[in-house]
Amino acid sequence: MNNKFISVLIGTIILLFVVSSCGGARGLSFNKKNCARDLQNILQGKLSKIEHLCAPINFNVEETSNYIIVRGKQTQGHFDVKLGKSKNNLFIQAPHIWSDEGTGALLEKLKKKINPRISFKNSVHRNNKTQLKKHSGVNFDLGKRKESILFLLSKEFINEYPKGSIIQLHGFASEKRKTIKGKNADIIISSGSYMQSKRVKKLSKCLKNKSGGLQVFSFPSEVTELGGTKNILSSLSKLNGKSLFVHFEMSKRYRELVLKNEKLFEQLALCIQDLSYVE
Repeated sequence: MNNKFISVLIGTIILLFVVSSCGGARGLSFNKKNCARDLQNILQGKLSKIEHLCAPINFNVEETSNYIIVRGKQTQGHFDVKLGKSKNNLFIQAPHIWSDEGTGALLEKLKKKINPRISFKNSVHRNNKTQLKKHSGVNFDLGKRKESILFLLSKEFINEYPKGSIIQLHGFASEKRKTIKGKNADIIISSGSYMQSKRVKKLSKCLKNKSGGLQVFSFPSEVTELGGTKNILSSLSKLNGKSLFVHFEMSKRYRELVLKNEKLFEQLALCIQDLSYVE
């Protein structure tokens, strides 16, 4: 990185620290217009143009030779953006790394294997009692919160990479499912809507072909629950006339298996990587 960018970056971090120390609902409000512009500049590699980085939200920013690493100090999450050219225009998200056990570890493993354009994970439990008490009325479930960096970053990704894909990792408890298929499912895939997108069909077919014996179902044609229809990204499902969002639900059994079984993990990684470019 050049000296000019490093100077801007240091100035940005100092500004964020000062502003975030001024009281109020810290880490919860931000200028959407400035934030969207800065996120767009990051995705386009125009790093010298970063000015506010969604101030007054308090972030730590670190730059490496390959990534811009952004760490939210409070509630907005952490994300890494791969710099330079990449054939893998994927945005892999894990918004519930504590309640959906194993999704955070799977995100990190996929990041190392396939180098997605962006990876994101939440930085506070969605049921964190301290934060809920501190910020009454605020929803810390990033899967249901439009006032979030995750929502804006997803929107900018769709604009920048309309043939890429967003894969959001979730976990479910089989014993809590209401249907026989839901109870027996290893994986449930949807677009966050009642429409079966090209990406959902492609990923479902790939996993069924490669992972013999696993119960892989698509919502709503093969299973009628866990379709992610209340997820905030479902509202972006038709941005630019296409649905890039893939809501990927995994049973506890599958999450444990895919983290231990390298062959199973390789199959999943290949199928996800195949969503890097979809017409």
